Amino acid sequence: MANADSRRPNQVPAAANLCRAQATAGKRHRRSVEGFAMVILTRMANMFLVIATCFLTGTMAQAQDRPKPAGHIWVDVDQLARPPFVQEMILLRLRGIYTRPVALAKTEQPALEGFRWMLIGKDEWSDSVENGSQVRGFQQVIAVFAQRSGNLVIPPFIQNLTYIDRSGARISTVIQTEPVTIRVAPVPTDASSWWLAAHSVVATDDWSDDPSDIDIGQSVKRSITITGVGVTDDQLPPRPDIKVPGLIVVPAVPVRKTAIGLGKPLKHVLEPKKPGPYRIVEGREGPISSVTYSWTIRPVTGDQATLPAIEIPWYNTDVNAMQRIVIPGRTVALKDTGPTLADMEQSLGIVGMPGSGRSLVSVDQILIVIAFFAALIATLTVCSKQFREEVAKLSQRSQAYRAGLRMKHAAQNGDAARIWQLQRQLQSVRHSPSAIGNLESIVFGKQQADRSALTNIVGQLIDKKPPLD
Repeated sequence: MANADSRRPNQVPAAANLCRAQATAGKRHRRSVEGFAMVILTRMANMFLVIATCFLTGTMAQAQDRPKPAGHIWVDVDQLARPPFVQEMILLRLRGIYTRPVALAKTEQPALEGFRWMLIGKDEWSDSVENGSQVRGFQQVIAVFAQRSGNLVIPPFIQNLTYIDRSGARISTVIQTEPVTIRVAPVPTDASSWWLAAHSVVATDDWSDDPSDIDIGQSVKRSITITGVGVTDDQLPPRPDIKVPGLIVVPAVPVRKTAIGLGKPLKHVLEPKKPGPYRIVEGREGPISSVTYSWTIRPVTGDQATLPAIEIPWYNTDVNAMQRIVIPGRTVALKDTGPTLADMEQSLGIVGMPGSGRSLVSVDQILIVIAFFAALIATLTVCSKQFREEVAKLSQRSQAYRAGLRMKHAAQNGDAARIWQLQRQLQSVRHSPSAIGNLESIVFGKQQADRSALTNIVGQLIDKKPPLD
């Protein structure tokens, strides 16, 4: 027992050392495991970096070997502070940038459903520098007019492009724009029956003469011209209706014109090889249109007639407000004083009697002259009738004479039928019944045709003169 007790103190330190040794070994094992894991992770990270570097290097090499796009195109829409209204002009700008020389570019415009459209000018090409490289620029301007409200889509424009690569070869490719959506607002509820949205509208009222001082039997011409910027000629208001009692108003055919403004002086515009459908003028970019309405106006009474004022409402797209043009009314009337009696007598050739105290002839003398001319006209009328009758009688005699010559010729030829036809044509001549009977007997076969007999019959027929009364 004593020996056992004496060994216990020495055994405790040994167990503690064993525990410490085991803990130290555990720590060393954990450290070795952690170190191994770190080595593995480090090697994996190095391998990942190597793979990523190789991938990026290969991608960059492929990117360098791959040909860059020769160009791209897109559509810009001139934006407003509000959505555009129905029938308001919207400018689309088809633009392109090309990094290689362009040999041919043919643009295919899509079907613009829900829009009316027109080209503004011709295609424009320009040179510029972008990111240190020479590039070629392209622009085409199109004016569109929405025909309904809502979200309307501009489909892609397609361009068939032929460019020259670095080796000098011609390469053909196809590029296109992205679709563009435009939100269109409906016509305002406070608008008039004729909706007109424009940048500006002006109207002029021209007269050939003063309408308040018209001579008797004369007429004047009125012309109203309406000019709008940013609209086509068929968008301008219709002809005003002018109907006023006491006036004859005859409208003329309207004269409509549409030109194109490019927004820059004409000296900077090259003349096109082929003139387009619209004339190019200086002015704001877009269509510039006009319509002229004309009337011929003539008073039919001596009373004054008043033409009412004409109002033209329109929407100003620059200030976003309804505006109104008023053409004032005009008075149409004959001259206050016509020609004097002396002027009328002078124009008729009625002059004063020489040596008399009066400067004008008397009314009795005027009546005598009128009666004389009336009698002269009646006499000429009667004589004219008798003259026509005499001419008719002479014409009948001439016709009978020519027919007689033809009948003599037919008698010499023994042609009884021809003699019978000629005498039938002379209805105004009273022929001998016996001669007619003998002729018809020969014609219809009752007697033998004999030249001497025919000559005898013709002598009886032509000796009978046409009546003189």
